[in-house]
Amino acid sequence: MGAFSEIFANQKLQPAKLPAAGFTKKGRHWRYQTLLPTSGFLLTVTIDEVGQVLTQVIDLATQSPYTLHLQPQVRGEFAGTVKAEVTAVLQQIVAQAYADQRFQAPQTQRLIAHVQQTYGDELEFLWPKAPFTGVWRHAASQKWYGLVARLDQAKLAPTLPTKEVEILNLHATPAQVTALVNHQQYFPAWHMNKQHWLTVILNDQVADTTLFELLAASYQLANQS
Repeated sequence: MGAFSEIFANQKLQPAKLPAAGFTKKGRHWRYQTLLPTSGFLLTVTIDEVGQVLTQVIDLATQSPYTLHLQPQVRGEFAGTVKAEVTAVLQQIVAQAYADQRFQAPQTQRLIAHVQQTYGDELEFLWPKAPFTGVWRHAASQKWYGLVARLDQAKLAPTLPTKEVEILNLHATPAQVTALVNHQQYFPAWHMNKQHWLTVILNDQVADTTLFELLAASYQLANQS
């Protein structure tokens, strides 16, 4: 994918979802075509049998490929616009036909599914230098109500052995934080206000029902002024 490889990082293709995303089967390959709105160029996205994604942009006026948007350092406003348009199309394809593979812990996957079903929210990955840290944002207030990350558990407590884990940061009242934090199941918040947030390792030591209740409380707090 070259210039667009980061869009597909940590993503797994779900072939059954490709038709709904606008793809048609051509032999052993899947193909999607659309006109880019500003340039009017034709974009073709092809996914082969092993999941490799190829893009081609055609200038319909000349019937020739356009490639300036693929340069490592895009120069010129027009080329930048074409790259932004192709990026937007590929991001939409990922949203419709791929599954995020950043988090693998069973409890994390159940938590993500619960949030999707209950609140209709998807994790937002806001920091390119921290691709394994995502947040859930309350639709009304735009405030965070949860943060999921992958990190070394030794960062949570010096008594814990070095091991990569997946964690959830939750908003809570100061009284709840004081009552819950025990450095075993509940920890002082990682990289957040330790008076108003706490951290849970997503390893099933805290039951899903309890976790979902805490998340619901965090969701409500995120909508308070």
